[in-house]
Amino acid sequence: MSPETIKVFNKLFDKKTDLASQKIELGSIEDAIKEKQKEAERLSNTVNGYAANARDISNGIDRAERYYKEAKSSFEKFINSEKAYNDILDDVDKFYNVLKRDGFKALNDFDDINEELKKYDANVKPFKDNSKEMLKAVADWKSIPNRFKKIK
Repeated sequence: MSPETIKVFNKLFDKKTDLASQKIELGSIEDAIKEKQKEAERLSNTVNGYAANARDISNGIDRAERYYKEAKSSFEKFINSEKAYNDILDDVDKFYNVLKRDGFKALNDFDDINEELKKYDANVKPFKDNSKEMLKAVADWKSIPNRFKKIK
């Protein structure tokens, strides 16, 4: 073999070695890329899971806000109703005290007059008609203290 042939073979052999090492490097890079792709897919699945959790949390917050608004509205209605209740109760209390003082006296006076008229055989028919109303009023009168205690 001529020295030139040997030189050519040496050059070819060196090039072949370089190509083989480059092939190994390319294979390593492809493996690294595949590994990174798998890692990216795992991370994507994890992120999708967190996104689903975030949507659930967001929906939960929306429901909680809706219930809060309903509760707040109900509470405001309660406060307004309580104020109206207390105002009416104050009025009822005033009327009840007037009724205890003046109504009971009028009822006793009516009974006294009715009894007085009966002694003289006076015509008590108009008073009998009123007596039915008075008896109803007496029944109502007797039930007031218990009803009043219940609402206080």
